[in-house]
Amino acid sequence: MILRAIKTLTQAAAGAFLMPGAANALPVNVVSITTEAIPLGASTALGGPDFFIGSPVYSDGLVGNNLPNARSPWEGTSGVSTQTYSAVSNGGVGFNLTGTILSFVWGSPDSWNTLSFYTGIDGAGLLTSLTGSDLGVSGGVGGYLVTIVLDTAFQSVSLASTNPAFEVANLTATPIPPAILLFGSALAGLGLLGRRSRRETA
Repeated sequence: MILRAIKTLTQAAAGAFLMPGAANALPVNVVSITTEAIPLGASTALGGPDFFIGSPVYSDGLVGNNLPNARSPWEGTSGVSTQTYSAVSNGGVGFNLTGTILSFVWGSPDSWNTLSFYTGIDGAGLLTSLTGSDLGVSGGVGGYLVTIVLDTAFQSVSLASTNPAFEVANLTATPIPPAILLFGSALAGLGLLGRRSRRETA
């Protein structure tokens, strides 16, 4: 009940942050997706994956365009020659990260890029998946700082692409902020008090 209240409040609050043209229907378990201009600060490649999907081609610590398969998320900016990123194609890579919020730099998001969330480690128990098309932004050149909020905790994520690559950097997972949990608990308490007072007056 608390998570449902948190989901409703977060969707209402997050609606203002979705970029124009963003898809109205979010994938199941996804509370909000926000996209921002790509940052020019320090970037971090992903490092070694915890698990693989198929037999992917995975490159870590890339700088600049590595055509034909990978385009820098910072293409078209001054960061193209300095920012590092990772790229995967022809399969997927996974990371054991726990949280309800995932933020990262997503390069050239398109329908070939699939991000999946799992309830267990090493890709066990698929929770939900989305593609670059779910962001509601134009793909192709460049990238976005993407933040995805779920209503259920995940323990691992995978990044997969069939053509040509999924470029990513600065992958970070965080739990539900304690303030939101406290606020959700307060709302649930108020709801119970309201129900109780209605019963007493009836």
